[in-house]
Amino acid sequence: MNGNGSKIEIFKPFGESFELMKKILFQPFDLKKWPVIGFAAWVANLGGGGGGADFNYPDNRREEVQKLNETIGQIPQPVLITGICVLICVVLLFIVLFAWLRARGRFIFVDCMVRNRAAIIAP
Repeated sequence: MNGNGSKIEIFKPFGESFELMKKILFQPFDLKKWPVIGFAAWVANLGGGGGGADFNYPDNRREEVQKLNETIGQIPQPVLITGICVLICVVLLFIVLFAWLRARGRFIFVDCMVRNRAAIIAP
């Protein structure tokens, strides 16, 4: 067409990001920075899920389910309802807590990368 179009670079962004990574992690080398950035990355992925698990349940669970039903049937109904409500509230509290920690960890990790510093409390 025109001939004045910009040239498309494929490997240039990778090279630039590799140079930035070397600058952040190795120039100057600071051993204190590595655990802080590692901790921030760990918190950023907290509760993010992991590998799958293979649960092998036995096929003859009828007796166990029947015993569990009998045990639950012996608990007074107001106590059972209160216990279930408390359990649901605790689970929701943990979900909110881990969501906040994960968001905070992502913010700290990005701040460490952008500002080329190792800080947990300051961001």
